Amino acid sequence: MNIKKCTYCGKEYPDEATFCSIDGTLLEPITPQQPNKTYTLNPPYSTQKKQIINISIHQTCKVLAILYIAIGLIFIPIGVISILAGNTIIGIIYVLMPFIYGIITYPITAAICWVYNMIAKSIGGIEFTLEDKNHKT
Repeated sequence: MNIKKCTYCGKEYPDEATFCSIDGTLLEPITPQQPNKTYTLNPPYSTQKKQIINISIHQTCKVLAILYIAIGLIFIPIGVISILAGNTIIGIIYVLMPFIYGIITYPITAAICWVYNMIAKSIGGIEFTLEDKNHKT
């Protein structure tokens, strides 16, 4: 069985692993001809450039649907006031609005995540840089 190693922290992984679970670095296979490389960033300042190559569709949809339901809760008092004022149909729509938001958000988010994953697979994902919290500018 082949082993891969993180060039940043030095942790070893089975061959099927791709990224380090600690720091997200791309793993390199260890071969007898290749010495083990370990890179460390000099404290107190270090940065890491990262790329989002895949977004978990189901998890992202769940989080955003719940977030939109929470945001939509503001419509419930408006709906109750509308119902008490005699505007029953409009009031019911307002009361149901948080659930409508959640139901609509899930498939739209799934489609957006799927498209992002397809694009990121072919041309690369969104890149960002991480910086140590201790660094003072």
